[in-house]
Amino acid sequence: MPTPQDLRAVLLELPGEEALEAPLEISEDLESRQDERRASVTTRKSILEQVQLAGKAMVQQETPQSEESNLEELLKRVKKDHTLEGFDQGEMSRLSVAFHRFKVCGGHEIHQSSLNELLVFIGCTCVTPDDVMRLKNTGTQDAYLDFDDYIDFMSRVFAFEKQQFQKLFNTYDKDGSAEISVPELKTMLSELGYVPNRNMLLEVLSVVDWDGNAVLDFHEMLLFLSIYRNSE
Repeated sequence: MPTPQDLRAVLLELPGEEALEAPLEISEDLESRQDERRASVTTRKSILEQVQLAGKAMVQQETPQSEESNLEELLKRVKKDHTLEGFDQGEMSRLSVAFHRFKVCGGHEIHQSSLNELLVFIGCTCVTPDDVMRLKNTGTQDAYLDFDDYIDFMSRVFAFEKQQFQKLFNTYDKDGSAEISVPELKTMLSELGYVPNRNMLLEVLSVVDWDGNAVLDFHEMLLFLSIYRNSE
């Protein structure tokens, strides 16, 4: 059984108010440093992590995908004509998520007034509100689109956006070499509404610039945009 002297010794060893407050100060300081670390995490992620993020958003496969297979899948998508070839399973999954997010509450259709916001959600950047209505009306005059109407509409949107990207690419390909430089790419990103992040830009370029010549052809540019806008 402890003696009174033992108990007194234990009590004297207990921390005072200043000592008790110290862990809280350390905790707050640690939390502050963690906040700063989280704020800059995007610029410090490796390109492998960025490609995996893009793969999850755009490929949506049930089995694990390597960086190379994700890139191959993305490259196939940027080259295809969706009006003729349709959408694969991963694309349909992504489009379905967007449809259910913006469909009329309690209904099974989406109203035309939600289409612009939906396209922003998906990441389409080269389609104006007038373009949206024109592309929608090409398929249906109804103000409400069911899922089939919506998929038909999206196939035209993707084809139209690729045409717009080609026009934009040609604008910066001033010498007709079918390639654009990195500085030109940064200017183009700004025109599309992105804020070019130097570290991320260089990391994505290191993957999509197959021959390492610091210039991009049209399909490399499309692949770059697919990864970049899903990694922002």
